[in-house]
Amino acid sequence: MKEFYYKALGKGNIILSGKVLKNNKAEVLNYLKSSGLVPVVVKKSNIFNTELENLKIFKKSIKSKQLYIICKQLAFIFSSGMPASKGALFVASQSAKPYIKNAFNDINNAILRGGSFSEALERQGIFPGFFVSMVKVSEASGTMDFVMGYMSKYFQQKYIKNDRIMGALLYPIIVALLMLIVIVGMLIFVVPIYVDMFSYNEMPLPLPTRILINMSNFVVNNFIFIIIFMLAAVFSTTVLISHKKGKHYLDFCLLNLFFTKGIYLKYVCFRFSMVLSILYKSGVKVTESLEIIKDTLDNTVLDKSLNKVILEVSQGAPLSVSLAKIKYFDSLLISMLELGEETGQVSETMDNYSKYLDFELESQLVKINKLIEPAFTIVIGVVLAFVLLAMFMPSMQMTDMF
Repeated sequence: MKEFYYKALGKGNIILSGKVLKNNKAEVLNYLKSSGLVPVVVKKSNIFNTELENLKIFKKSIKSKQLYIICKQLAFIFSSGMPASKGALFVASQSAKPYIKNAFNDINNAILRGGSFSEALERQGIFPGFFVSMVKVSEASGTMDFVMGYMSKYFQQKYIKNDRIMGALLYPIIVALLMLIVIVGMLIFVVPIYVDMFSYNEMPLPLPTRILINMSNFVVNNFIFIIIFMLAAVFSTTVLISHKKGKHYLDFCLLNLFFTKGIYLKYVCFRFSMVLSILYKSGVKVTESLEIIKDTLDNTVLDKSLNKVILEVSQGAPLSVSLAKIKYFDSLLISMLELGEETGQVSETMDNYSKYLDFELESQLVKINKLIEPAFTIVIGVVLAFVLLAMFMPSMQMTDMF
């Protein structure tokens, strides 16, 4: 079989895209038509029609905050006994985002044609796999209102955590950009003026001044090439991360680099315990739960490790014993899980552990914020001191001569 890339029109003129394994193009066209889609593009997969399509800058997706609101609405809809089709129309009417509105209108049409809610969700291509999997589970068990209530709490926690992490990173990013703009501006506009001032004097310039002048000449003479290089570096890095090997390398770095693994591993354990708690409360089998958790964590390194855990658990091994073999999971998580298995309260122990990690993550983010601000202030001070010293040292030398 070969991998084909496709673009197709769904109901409401929503453009869907994806990959499918088929023997030839004709089979792909038949598959799309049988799914109620109108084929637009069908071709063999390559980096230009798959990896670039998967870049976040080119792909619409629903944010955690929007998913929190949708889950809250769905929990209310299913608890009140409203039919799924009318519920989809209700969500569409409440959404301010056109692509979400169109998606739920299409879901309503698919349900009226006899399809299931989860199948209609999956067909849209904008919902995360974890969300779709949870809808499938709750649909099969008849616990949509219960599961959507817990899912709303999960996505609420997720977007709060993401906002806190971005807040911690936003200050240094803004300061670094401003510092870069100021320094580049000085190298292009200010330093050449000083060069002209001292060009008539045969006095040897100090080393810091010579370094600054060389930097200025390099930036002025190669400014366009520098901009092109930076844009190309950002674009190629984004493409590389979207590729399987690049994503695997990034995931490995997040798990193992000393300045990322501390908070990242806590975040992984937090999401693992919170989702496992929800799935146990929903009555999902352990192996199915781990498959769903793999989608949630979205880490290729952990995927391989969890595949081994799934195999061992399916052969009768306790989850805590198999999970203990993965070095990335906290020992406290393993102990709490083991305790839950012994007492038959896995959901409760995982819920308590996730609340504990929630507090730990909050404390660590506060500490990082407090450390980043003075650290960047020192760096900015050192850089600006060097620039100013290099600019004024020749003047000081001339003053000493007279």
